[in-house]
Amino acid sequence: MDIHFGDKIEIKAQIEKVRSLATNMKEVSECIPDLQDFMQADEKNFTMKIKAGIAFVQGVFSIKGSMNAQGNSINYLMEGKGIGSTVRINLSVKISSTGQSTYAAWEADASIGGIAGGVSEGVIRKISEDKIGEIIENVRKKLE
Repeated sequence: MDIHFGDKIEIKAQIEKVRSLATNMKEVSECIPDLQDFMQADEKNFTMKIKAGIAFVQGVFSIKGSMNAQGNSINYLMEGKGIGSTVRINLSVKISSTGQSTYAAWEADASIGGIAGGVSEGVIRKISEDKIGEIIENVRKKLE
């Protein structure tokens, strides 16, 4: 199953502060709910384990990822597997500023396979949107 997400959010912080957090994977990882482990191999590459589940199917996803930043554009590529499922996420974030506020326009494309790929898109979308909302709130708490 392929699914697309996207939005533009306002963060009441200077663009330099937002860029600094967005390009520091350790700080980004601290904003992810249900994160169980994070290891940074170098500036751009990381691995993490995240607790995830749908209804009675619960477990841990092991994810390998990379981050590439050029100016105010940041791209994250993540691939993982767990609980009989696979996931591949390509997340692009573009940040811009208007004085005291920074805007982050983001788009994510996810490919989900295995057991989770057989779940309805509506269920996957609802769970994902809830987690995305938690991540955004955690980012705001760090920056605002």
